[in-house]
Amino acid sequence: MSGACDVVVVGAGPGGCAAACLLAQQGVRVVVLEREHFPRFKIGESLLPGSLSVLTRMGVVPSELGYLRKLGAEFFDEATGEHEYFPFADALPGPPRFAYQVERARFDRDLADAAVRAGAELRFEVAASGYEITDDGVRIDTADGPVHARYFVDAGGRRSLSSRGGRDVIPIEGLGRAAAFVHFDAIADDAWAELSARGDIKVLRIPEGWLWVIPLAGRRLSVGAVMRSGVVDEDLALRQIAASPLLRRLTAGAQQGLRQRVADYSYACTDTHGPRRAAIGDAAGFLDPVFSSGVTIALTSAANLVDRLLPALAEGREADAELMAPLSRESAVAYRSFHMIAHRFYNSRLLDNVFFAGDPDPELRAGLISILAGDVWRDDNRFQKMMLAATRRELTGVPWAE
Repeated sequence: MSGACDVVVVGAGPGGCAAACLLAQQGVRVVVLEREHFPRFKIGESLLPGSLSVLTRMGVVPSELGYLRKLGAEFFDEATGEHEYFPFADALPGPPRFAYQVERARFDRDLADAAVRAGAELRFEVAASGYEITDDGVRIDTADGPVHARYFVDAGGRRSLSSRGGRDVIPIEGLGRAAAFVHFDAIADDAWAELSARGDIKVLRIPEGWLWVIPLAGRRLSVGAVMRSGVVDEDLALRQIAASPLLRRLTAGAQQGLRQRVADYSYACTDTHGPRRAAIGDAAGFLDPVFSSGVTIALTSAANLVDRLLPALAEGREADAELMAPLSRESAVAYRSFHMIAHRFYNSRLLDNVFFAGDPDPELRAGLISILAGDVWRDDNRFQKMMLAATRRELTGVPWAE
């Protein structure tokens, strides 16, 4: 399988398919190489409002595809009885006041279908094994032969070509190191009425970590435990459910489905752009998902890449080594913002002093909710500026540190 195209994208996750779709819409010849067969299971099921504009550009309308609308986020500490709700409607003016909860196997397939409808060529079960940049273009090696292009978008996840199979990846300390999760089907009527009314993600604080509770369309529920230390095995989520009155109630009578463990959670790739290439999404980095940043960063970085690559292709500037330096800086703002709040979640009294504060400053609360909504590229968020300044010395050793 050989051939030439304008852009080759490695990886058909949200970032890769968004880049392929938006490029193909403008007549760019795009080939996407995906090592797995779709649909395939993935975690990362909670979208943020900050990602919806990219889906709109792609022609993907989650409400028409049957996904559950999400109006905000709830934080709990059952040990102390504390609880706070953060509706997206209370954020600073900007993105939509809602998002969606998505089953990733179907959602990723929907994005892949959008890329194909736009004109991209998607090749499943084709693994990219290496690449070479030359003066004339880029060559991606596969078992079926090389693919030649003018530009290479690496959306291949943690063990991407950009990270040289993980060798150029820096682990991020101080956050969750592993997770275990379980899915439930056939949620009981009363529990489903409660979960689906607002579709919120629920975050429960536990010793050395936290739990996610994400309702999914079709009366399904995703429950996961992310831990900074301690034993993390496939039964961890079930043990945490058994210890939680809220989760015992929400899962009572439900059918247990898939359970799985995921390790090596938070990392950064040290080499995200160069001549004729750029890395986006999990190929560039991944943070503890306590604030659901992964898919939003992948989608927004894909759109930002496309907006810079289209004129470069038209003008023959795609070989410029610094073409995507602005993209790396834009992505760094998001990684830095979510890193600082996740770091404080684990390593300070952020929940007690900010999230569970009895009477917070309304402007600071709106700024916090804007971050929770994925709206991190703005100059008027006083809370974001204060938090970044306070954590500047703490966030070291990663590419997005100031």
